[in-house]
Amino acid sequence: MKKKSKYQEQIDKISKQIVKEQDNAELYKKRGDLYYEEEQIENAIYDYNKIPEINPKDSDAFYKRALCFYHQKKYTNV
Repeated sequence: MKKKSKYQEQIDKISKQIVKEQDNAELYKKRGDLYYEEEQIENAIYDYNKIPEINPKDSDAFYKRALCFYHQKKYTNV
């Protein structure tokens, strides 16, 4: 059996919550942060993109998404 990553249990738990609360931007932010820490950058970007759809005033999501693009060396996307 494959050992789960450091944050995978938390990611799984939040993912289950998101199924029940799809309009909860905080859950996407928490999961995106965990994905970022796990260097699952594409997954983090997906979650950070969902946040403004739910809460357009959350500027933190744009900053965190920019960090992801910077991490990927996609400087034109930042």
